[in-house]
Amino acid sequence: MPTELLQNLYNAEMPSADQVSIPTPETIMQFGTGSLFRKLHKVRAIQGVPADIKNGRVILISAVAFKFYDPAISRILSAQHKWKEIILCACNPQLNIIISNNKTLHKNVLKDKITSNPPFSFPGKLLALLFMRYNFFAGDIKKGMTIFFSNKENDYAATMEAITLELAHLNNLAPGFLDWIENANHFYNIDF
Repeated sequence: MPTELLQNLYNAEMPSADQVSIPTPETIMQFGTGSLFRKLHKVRAIQGVPADIKNGRVILISAVAFKFYDPAISRILSAQHKWKEIILCACNPQLNIIISNNKTLHKNVLKDKITSNPPFSFPGKLLALLFMRYNFFAGDIKKGMTIFFSNKENDYAATMEAITLELAHLNNLAPGFLDWIENANHFYNIDF
């Protein structure tokens, strides 16, 4: 599926590199709210994550509209109503971390399509974001993401990586993209 198709799907003009950099960089995208946001300091404390990434601003993706003020939050976006804006965040070179408190899998997750607006499952949304990023950065191995899951199951991150890869395969995405998912992106559990 070429970049032009994604552009048409989301009726969005692909931004240029200078359009996606903002003065206070957005470095983290978080799916989920509430207690997960209050525990963000645990992600910020992980050793090995550069300070400029950990200390960047957060794009908060919420299932419901709500108002919450914290200087670390740059935007609160609803996947249901602002998917076009969310998908374009994948083009931000400073975005490096995705956090999710997804704890359950939809029974039809492997039937999800990244062309949906938005995909109905978290793995579908994640896959669409990764695919947009892969295309925008022409498969650059340095532009992968670090993806954290707030789940106490030890193998949850590995399960989510496997589901994401299977969903990519079922969406008929290029083998090079599947390789990029495996080699450029890192999936981790983090116990909150």
